[in-house]
Amino acid sequence: MRLIRLCAALLVLAISCSAEGGDPISVSQRGPGDLFAIIDNCPSVQAVTILAGGEILWSIERSSAAPENATIDIPLGRTPEGWNEVTPLIGGFEPGARYRLEVGPDEASLEFRLGDLNPGQAYDGQSSSPIGPRSELVTCEDVDGGGIDSFSEFLFTAALLLVLAFGIVGIVSWLVLKGLRRLVDRQAGDRLAREPTDDQWTDSD
Repeated sequence: MRLIRLCAALLVLAISCSAEGGDPISVSQRGPGDLFAIIDNCPSVQAVTILAGGEILWSIERSSAAPENATIDIPLGRTPEGWNEVTPLIGGFEPGARYRLEVGPDEASLEFRLGDLNPGQAYDGQSSSPIGPRSELVTCEDVDGGGIDSFSEFLFTAALLLVLAFGIVGIVSWLVLKGLRRLVDRQAGDRLAREPTDDQWTDSD
């Protein structure tokens, strides 16, 4: 019973992980004004937008010809290959302004200031963490199988297989117990049928 509860908990955890809205995103800075959006689940991303005070400053959309391994590092304010610029960036990013990065279609977003960004660090809207050297744009093929989504898929698959396995074991056990109960009932019925009744005892006397 405890193992079944554990499997159910793992299944719920995997479903909640896979159902979280939005792609994991962060912002990095390689130099003054050289900003990049780092997107872990790049194949599903269709649009990237920067806003300030509710106004769209810059936005791009994935073109119909964009390959499935479109870049995971999106240069903010510039248009990478496979993308179309919808709203061009006029001017640059101001140090004191607060910006909002939105990634569609799942509406993942984070807010940041230039002061939050440091070279070699990825800022997720709350804290920064080190990232590896990125001298070139990284593609989805380069990070295939190593992201959060891969772990969620593995966790979901493992939990589902465990639940199915214990379900099959439970069904087999129930069938075996049911068969044993029928056998015991049948043997008990045969034993009662062979025992003499009170009338038979009286007749023998």
